[in-house]
Amino acid sequence: MSKSIPQVKIKPRPEKLNFFLKAASILFLVDFGIFYVLGGSIFLAFLAHSAVVLTAFCLVILALYLQWDVRFAALLCLFSFLGPLGIVLCLLTLCLYALYSKIPASSSLLEALLPERKLGGREELYHRLTYGMEDLTSKQRGVAFHDIMSFGTSQQKRSVIEKILKYFNVEFSSLLLQALNDPSPSVRIYAATAMNRLDNQFYNRFLSLLENVQNQPNDSSALLALAKHCEEYAGSKILDEGRTRKMWENAMNAYENYVKLNPADWAVPVALGRIYLTLGMPQQAHVWLEDARQKHKGLPQEAILDWCNCLYQLGRYADLREFCKNHGTLSNVWVV
Repeated sequence: MSKSIPQVKIKPRPEKLNFFLKAASILFLVDFGIFYVLGGSIFLAFLAHSAVVLTAFCLVILALYLQWDVRFAALLCLFSFLGPLGIVLCLLTLCLYALYSKIPASSSLLEALLPERKLGGREELYHRLTYGMEDLTSKQRGVAFHDIMSFGTSQQKRSVIEKILKYFNVEFSSLLLQALNDPSPSVRIYAATAMNRLDNQFYNRFLSLLENVQNQPNDSSALLALAKHCEEYAGSKILDEGRTRKMWENAMNAYENYVKLNPADWAVPVALGRIYLTLGMPQQAHVWLEDARQKHKGLPQEAILDWCNCLYQLGRYADLREFCKNHGTLSNVWVV
């Protein structure tokens, strides 16, 4: 039974930095005046200062009630225990935060490590020819990059990582994982930065496609685009085990919703069989692969290994031997 596409809503809480800057300034003036006027009486100064601390605590409650970002209120409340000097430190912290928050994102560490460079037409073609991007076979590309990552210098490896990031393909994931264990610290940093940027690109694309599906749940093209992206995202090997499984499930749900709208599409049942096998559910995988096999009187060559794997995991060894016996050569595109 298919599940609904998960609803992802990102609603950032307002920071209200200016409000807390003004509040901290007022509390500093009040607290400083208390110690200046009542400095001769420690008891009275302590009572008056307790009122300031209580006011700062009320600001925390107000931030929670109004669903603001509670960090600044909690910071002010914590520093208010230290008296006027503590509030001055809080003001300094807020001012520094306001200053550095205005720095554009292009100056971040991510951009500094891997800057985006625009290439001209000739330079672009030169780079594609140099790094084998114009080869017709993906195997040749992978071998060339693999040789550089195995035997190249640190500079060459960093250059390859930049090219992998620019022309990313799922087959390059193993090279990034290899670079994470490279002896050179600079290569490891480059690889980790590239993995992080790829993750951000994949996830932002996922959110965009998910929003399209939520706005138009009966749009088959939007469902198919989401399913294919989730499948590619899950197979990219840049996610941890938990997120990978969740992305496979998202792809599965999107494909199943797509099949309801387009039951005649034979490629989607094959993809669902492959996903169910990946998730360790061979019984469900067999249902989808058998459905595609019976409806279309055959399986495409890329699904043959999934069919054999499914029979093996189900313990149907006799059927597996019979299938392999009848189809000893798999050179044809279709096996009937």
